[in-house]
Amino acid sequence: LLMKPLLLLKRTMHFRGEPILEFTLGQMWESGHSELVFDSERLKKGLSDKPCIDSIAPEPGKLQNRVIVVILADGLRSDFLPAYGYQRPTTPFLDSLRNTGQMAVVKNAFSTSTTTLVGMGGLLSSKDWDNFSFVGLNLMKFLKLKGYNTYAFLTGQHRSWYGLTSIYRNDCDFFYESTTKPTVQNFDDLTTLREFQRTRIRDNSFVYIHLLSTHAIGQKHDTFRHYTPDKIGIGTNNREVLINNYDNGILQADYVIREVFS
Repeated sequence: LLMKPLLLLKRTMHFRGEPILEFTLGQMWESGHSELVFDSERLKKGLSDKPCIDSIAPEPGKLQNRVIVVILADGLRSDFLPAYGYQRPTTPFLDSLRNTGQMAVVKNAFSTSTTTLVGMGGLLSSKDWDNFSFVGLNLMKFLKLKGYNTYAFLTGQHRSWYGLTSIYRNDCDFFYESTTKPTVQNFDDLTTLREFQRTRIRDNSFVYIHLLSTHAIGQKHDTFRHYTPDKIGIGTNNREVLINNYDNGILQADYVIREVFS
């Protein structure tokens, strides 16, 4: 009778990163992936950034009540966006910004990788994977040291994915993942959006938002089922269905981004 509640307690505490459990058992999921974080060569590369990190100091008079927001739509391709010539209107909000001159379209943009971990490492540290270190200088750390409040709103469960959150967790004042229970994965951007909407973003802040609407695992809501048929499952290889499902995910991401702006 005691086993189930004790197991639930263990899972809950382990999921939250309780130090003794993590020390004795490793991370709750994908524990082998933490070897990347503690790789000696990567630690050395990070330590080489220390003189630069130590030289960064706050400049209160220069912050000017600024809020900096970086939104990453995981799995989003430029060739499925009207701004880059796609025929379907998949991004009505972003197009409205572009049409009024409020958004710049970068002609050629490149990621360090098609994988989330390496791509995020490049985005936040401006380094390729060979020179990347989890403990090195990155955008979140830099702005934190400059005096900004720092926030992360993440759809999914990042802490177990190859140590992904090690990139910014220690420099994050407010950290949120949509997966908040150890037994239930949540890949719903609307859950993350609700948390964002009820969080007071202070002046002089840096906000990082990670969306999954355009990722294969991201939950897609019926409200955004503009293109049909779009239902996919194991073994689905119908090109029309796959493209419709993807485009509906872009519509959903565009909506979330619009709400963030508002």
